[in-house]
Amino acid sequence: MTENAQIAMDEDGIRLDRWFKRHYPALSHGRLEKLLRTGQVRLDGKRAKSADRVASGQAVRIPPQVVNDTVAEKPRPAPRPDDAHLLQDLILYMDPSVIVLNKPAGLATQGGSGLTRHVDGMLDQLAFEKN
Repeated sequence: MTENAQIAMDEDGIRLDRWFKRHYPALSHGRLEKLLRTGQVRLDGKRAKSADRVASGQAVRIPPQVVNDTVAEKPRPAPRPDDAHLLQDLILYMDPSVIVLNKPAGLATQGGSGLTRHVDGMLDQLAFEKN
């Protein structure tokens, strides 16, 4: 059975693929893309793309194979205690919607094969009052 989810106020403006990553972390990006291409995932009743920005109050149609998915979520690696302190030191500017970091050379922006330390993996430690 399909399910409809409502976009929350604090999720206004994020990409649809990132919304799915927050709410359905076990759903792979490739699988999401296939669901979007075949029209099984819809935003306010219309076909959507992964790069579409969502607005608060919009309805997302979630197909049954996602709702009833039994794929176990991959465990996240435990954060290093010094990573939070490192990221705090790298902040150049911060306001309610933007954080500007001075990323040092040698620190990867995104993870990949064999990378265990990268900015994307450490960002959860900068969530402050947000989810």
